[in-house]
Amino acid sequence: MLSNGLPVLSCHTPGRRLAAFHLVIHVGASQEPEGYDGLAQIAAQSLIEDGAGEWGSRVERLGATLGVSAGLASTRIVMSVPAGRLHGALDVLFEALSGSRVNAGNVEPLVRTQCEVVRREGIDPRRRAKAELYAALFDPGERAARRIGGSSETLARIDVAAVEDFRRRFYGPDNATSVIACEMPSDRLGRVLADRLGRWHAPALPYRRLNPPRAAGEPGLTIVHRPDAPQTELALGHLLPDPRHPEWAALKVAAHVLGGGLDSRLNMKLRERKAYSYGFSAAAEPLPQAGLLFIRGSVARARSVDAVADILAELSRTAEEGVRQDECQTSVDKLVRGAYTRFETTGQIAAKLARTAAGGLPDDEAGQHLLALAAQDRDTVSTALARHLSIARLAVVAVGDAHKIYAPLEQLCGRPAKLVDPEAYGTHP
Repeated sequence: MLSNGLPVLSCHTPGRRLAAFHLVIHVGASQEPEGYDGLAQIAAQSLIEDGAGEWGSRVERLGATLGVSAGLASTRIVMSVPAGRLHGALDVLFEALSGSRVNAGNVEPLVRTQCEVVRREGIDPRRRAKAELYAALFDPGERAARRIGGSSETLARIDVAAVEDFRRRFYGPDNATSVIACEMPSDRLGRVLADRLGRWHAPALPYRRLNPPRAAGEPGLTIVHRPDAPQTELALGHLLPDPRHPEWAALKVAAHVLGGGLDSRLNMKLRERKAYSYGFSAAAEPLPQAGLLFIRGSVARARSVDAVADILAELSRTAEEGVRQDECQTSVDKLVRGAYTRFETTGQIAAKLARTAAGGLPDDEAGQHLLALAAQDRDTVSTALARHLSIARLAVVAVGDAHKIYAPLEQLCGRPAKLVDPEAYGTHP
């Protein structure tokens, strides 16, 4: 921890010349004022845009990259720079963090750009399907149910005063964690960080730990109408416990058995046997204070209903009968032995540590998770899946031609379908 109270999470990576740095600010969209969805993203962007001309050229001369992103529970400032030039890159970051005023001329262009991002998300079938999935899974009053980037209405309310107030209230060392992976020895790295970021002083309000988001009363069937679309993008989701839960590793293995590779259950049925799709994927994804079983894929329009029926049948069968020991062991081997590919670069290592810090998980979570994965067998995985998967709590989203799929999907799922206008994505619900 630096003298200003900023925690440091570091990983020594000998022989890797590129340093990766993440500053995790434990404030995201969940802290936005009512009606200002998208403010966290604009505030983060303004941090590096205020000095874009000067800072951009300095960052480029250092051979570095600088970016930001905002999520539900945290904001990240991400840098990649040759290790020998780390001190110069941190000088730029310190100046950005220390700026108390927001350049008024930057906010309006940032808002326009974000409105365009939202519009493009709305016409991308895959991203649209996942956004509608969150809206179906979470209570409408939860921030998690709405788009992190905001809507055209909420973004229009954002001005310089709102951005300055958000940054002044929440951006400070007491609300942040610094994460770095580089080859620099720890004693020298400590001095570099102390000389640069140790000077950052900004009184900030304590951030609120995000409470587990409330689930929707009854996750339903959502259809986004895309007239004459030749394919249907399908997304199915089910809320799970968060990664702190003792059965999280078992649920990761279960999801891999279902859709973690070409030899998984869903792909063997939908791709290999029936040729409905080029492939489906399933994964247990961590969310702030929750988890998500996420299944997605695209199918030819004429096979949309058949594909959903087969997915529901396979999920029901797996939950009732459990998994086989051979497929369980195959998934465990792939998840454990393939882990090294997820930690090959300093960027991958720093990103993992940043997710650990943002989620409030123990520093050694990655290693402990691998040990937990290796300990899974047929019984633990089958028990966890049966305990946490209920077909009645599964949300189904289809982005396709509603004229062809609405009625048969509604009949198959046995629940009323919510029909969504494709042009409504950029507007506030």
